[in-house]
Amino acid sequence: MKVIYEQKYLTMPIYRLMSRFWVDTSTKPASPSEIAVYHYLLNMANRNMWQMPVACYTTLMSVQMRLSRKSIIEARDKLQEKGYISFVKGNSVSAPALYTLLEKDGVPIIQKGPEQVTTEVIDKVKVGVTPKVTGNVTHNKIKDIRHKTLLCKEEKEEESLSLVELEKTFLEDSKWQLGVIETLNGKVITTDELRTFIKRFFRIQKMNMKTYHNEMECRSHFGNWMRMDINKQNNNNYYENRHSDIKVAPPEEVNYHEAF
Repeated sequence: MKVIYEQKYLTMPIYRLMSRFWVDTSTKPASPSEIAVYHYLLNMANRNMWQMPVACYTTLMSVQMRLSRKSIIEARDKLQEKGYISFVKGNSVSAPALYTLLEKDGVPIIQKGPEQVTTEVIDKVKVGVTPKVTGNVTHNKIKDIRHKTLLCKEEKEEESLSLVELEKTFLEDSKWQLGVIETLNGKVITTDELRTFIKRFFRIQKMNMKTYHNEMECRSHFGNWMRMDINKQNNNNYYENRHSDIKVAPPEEVNYHEAF
């Protein structure tokens, strides 16, 4: 069944306000100082989680933006006239200026707590008949989703078979062991050697924290692993024997008492 998602994003205030500002500049040009001050206030409001008003020291703004106090004061007056902000002047070091960012209709940005400042999404899910799903995704809902994800992960881990139980099953299944030995294509190993392979195989799986969801998957993996391990051992023995067949002649006797 094919599911088609149509999403409309009610964007974060910072993107909405920036878009509005730059659209307006096509008809109401803004000075460089106005642009700098407005974007400075957008950044501070975003850092303040959009809780209005935002306290900003004019002196600090001057240092950070490298603008004179006069330029900042003139710019904020212009921004207030154009309906982008409202503010209350500061009067001392302990009482900085308070700025409020405004929507297009002059309404202040809605105050939101940290747990609610997320992207609001309206999803229209079409599956045959189109139901309407409207949601405001909050941090609490995100936590619920994460919790459910962890629960699903734990359930999957519980579904996986125990390596200890699998090892015990392999070691006790003598009929299967004989079948494995017969499939080695002429490579002769004893039952005790096969049991050693089984123990080493599961030791490696435990170290790697390997999981299996069914017994056949584990048996197949063991068979492939054992054949590769036997071939590797045979290759190592071949090179060792080959090197051991090379005879090195003893050094000739040399009279070191004579002059060179």
